[in-house]
Amino acid sequence: MLLFVFLMFNVNMVRSQLCTQYDCSYSKDVDCYFTLYKNGLYEIVLYKDYTEDLSSNTTLAYGKYVYQNGKITCYDQYSGFQMVYSYNPKYLQPEKAFFGLKNKKLLLDQYHTVMPNDKPDFLDYKGISESLRQIKSEFKKSQKILNDFKPAIYDDSFGERILILQPDHRYRMLIYNIIMSNGTWSLQGNELVLYDEDLKCKFYAFIKKDKLICGLFSINDRNILMVRRK
Repeated sequence: MLLFVFLMFNVNMVRSQLCTQYDCSYSKDVDCYFTLYKNGLYEIVLYKDYTEDLSSNTTLAYGKYVYQNGKITCYDQYSGFQMVYSYNPKYLQPEKAFFGLKNKKLLLDQYHTVMPNDKPDFLDYKGISESLRQIKSEFKKSQKILNDFKPAIYDDSFGERILILQPDHRYRMLIYNIIMSNGTWSLQGNELVLYDEDLKCKFYAFIKKDKLICGLFSINDRNILMVRRK
């Protein structure tokens, strides 16, 4: 009993210490922030600065994490994949992560303080994952005829997300020109299935003529329209 109490105290103490932020840079205008909140919540966000007054961001993953044996296991609430980081008070070292994150050590952000009362944005996302499953189900029912599809390059209207589908059934997904995910693709009717080889996880998009209706990697990708380049 005393051992159990000690272990629980130790885990809670570590979680209170983890209430902080880590970051890394890809270029002078693209940065990644990994924020650990109290009560075992986390959020990973990619930021791109266009000008001093204009920026964009994409939430790569969010949900709950568990600290055990010097490692942080992150459970994504939207797509269900897991990522694993080795924990050090001064940095996080990825062991299992997106292709675009797995070689990036995240350093402690000494200029940003995560307050105990700070809350991640995803607490406002309730019901979205269930909504996506409903959209997927309704799409399958309504699409009885297979739409034309061919491997090509697809992107959104801003060019922030680029999906490269190769004839050999390989794919690459770029966000802000960073290869964030790669693996293999396949078709299930009018559904495009992407298998991420690093995360061992499947992501999906819906095929509609020369367009893809995405529900891909993160909460920001829901219902994004990606058009095939000519």
